[in-house]
Amino acid sequence: MILLYEITMSNNLLKLVFFYIPLNNILMKNLFVDAFADPSKDYAYNLLYHDFPILHNHNYWEFLIVLSGEYKHTINGKEELINRGQIIVVKPDDYHMLVQNSKSASHLNIMAKCEAIEKWARNYSDAFYESLFKGEINISMNDVYINKIETYCLLYNNSDEQKQQLIMNYITSLILTNVIDQFFNVVDDKPKWLLDLIAQMHRQENISWTVSDVVSYSNFSHVHLIREFKKYFDCSIVEYLRKVKISFATDYLKHSNLSISEISFLLGFSSVSHLNHIFKETTGKTPLQYRKDYLSKKGKAARDTL
Repeated sequence: MILLYEITMSNNLLKLVFFYIPLNNILMKNLFVDAFADPSKDYAYNLLYHDFPILHNHNYWEFLIVLSGEYKHTINGKEELINRGQIIVVKPDDYHMLVQNSKSASHLNIMAKCEAIEKWARNYSDAFYESLFKGEINISMNDVYINKIETYCLLYNNSDEQKQQLIMNYITSLILTNVIDQFFNVVDDKPKWLLDLIAQMHRQENISWTVSDVVSYSNFSHVHLIREFKKYFDCSIVEYLRKVKISFATDYLKHSNLSISEISFLLGFSSVSHLNHIFKETTGKTPLQYRKDYLSKKGKAARDTL
């Protein structure tokens, strides 16, 4: 006999129903898992109190976060024991499985679509995104961070779409920032103060920052900062800041009911026309066109799943 899972979806969450079948009735093959019931969502998550002892892969990123107990995790043929606070970054098409090594073991799975992770990572640098595909990534986070991630995930289900997106953006930021600190040390030899500055520029509370705010936080001169951005990002401070703001703007347009005027104000643009100009220059569409196209595609995807 062998334990298998029937995979179903509800409220964008992966649900597993257990059943046994005789081993001689099946030919075991690698299992492909798709965790996104709502194709318009960039993220999904599961809180699980059991293991997943079947080798499988998927076409999205997974952050496997151990909350309690111990597991034996196998990824691409390599086995290791993992405990509370350890986070495994499972890349698209990695083959892995998870076996409980203690009865009290529990873990979180946070799933993210490839485009969401790519957008976040490339905001640091193209090299950082490419580095994520090199080797296995296993990091540790202390109880403060783990408790915070668990709390935010529990809030996720009772939040509206805008808050859900912000919650998952925040958790992704926490995890990948720690990946930078622990796994890659300094990406592309960027100084630590610059990585910290970039992380601050991507924080929700700093989305209205101007160039003056960036310079002030860095404690370096404007001229020095211009040289550093050119050296490490091949762009100006203004260009980088605009890229960050447009990234936030696209999230607001897709996942909130905020008006274009309200988004413009939150992001610190001098006027709606200024936002329109920069947004179209970057994406090829006005904010209004972008939102209409997204809602149209979302509606079509929802109808296709019926």
